[in-house]
Amino acid sequence: MPGHYLKLAARRHRDIDRKTEILQKSQDLLSVVNCTDGYCDVISDCKIKELEKAAKSCAQLFQRSSSCVEGRNAQLALRHQGIHRLSDRHLKASTIMHNYYIKRRDGTTAAERFFEAKPNDLFEFLLNNVDYPARPRNQLKLVA
Repeated sequence: MPGHYLKLAARRHRDIDRKTEILQKSQDLLSVVNCTDGYCDVISDCKIKELEKAAKSCAQLFQRSSSCVEGRNAQLALRHQGIHRLSDRHLKASTIMHNYYIKRRDGTTAAERFFEAKPNDLFEFLLNNVDYPARPRNQLKLVA
């Protein structure tokens, strides 16, 4: 699994020297899987392919889950520059907005990409579960 994750991470890297270094480490880790030590008799090719597919799937899941967090951390870093102290309520609200409301160009939210299913509509949820604010009290005008 680490070899497949490093392969995915190398694709996103811009520095060519670092990219080749990461790909080399990935190849070193994946070379352990190759049947050169006589274990091919014990484990069938079908089983090896199945395990490799599961490892790729796990590496992609880890990459997706960490990219959501990285995106949220970037949002919080931008907001932190101007405020320097975010309350717990503000952090929770920012997390909800990032995960369920903000969409990419392809129209998906972070929660939708992570859970691989479309979540319920945030606006509808708020309308059904939040009370409307009370009407403001009339101010008495003082007569001089």
